[in-house]
Amino acid sequence: MTSPGASSDPRACLSVAIAAATAGADLDQTLVAILEAVCAGLGANMGAIVLADPDRPELTVAASVGMEDGDR
Repeated sequence: MTSPGASSDPRACLSVAIAAATAGADLDQTLVAILEAVCAGLGANMGAIVLADPDRPELTVAASVGMEDGDR
């Protein structure tokens, strides 16, 4: 889903995402900050980062924005 506030150039969020990645926060905070920057740049109302764990058969939600627990 996109919102009307989408940037005309989604690459504009790249510097914000890079700054978040290099800020030195813990992994959970870093992933949320990167996801927030990407959602803002794309005008998305929600998003998630999912990771594959070789010890688990399913993907694991590592970070989400704009989603309720039931949406995951």
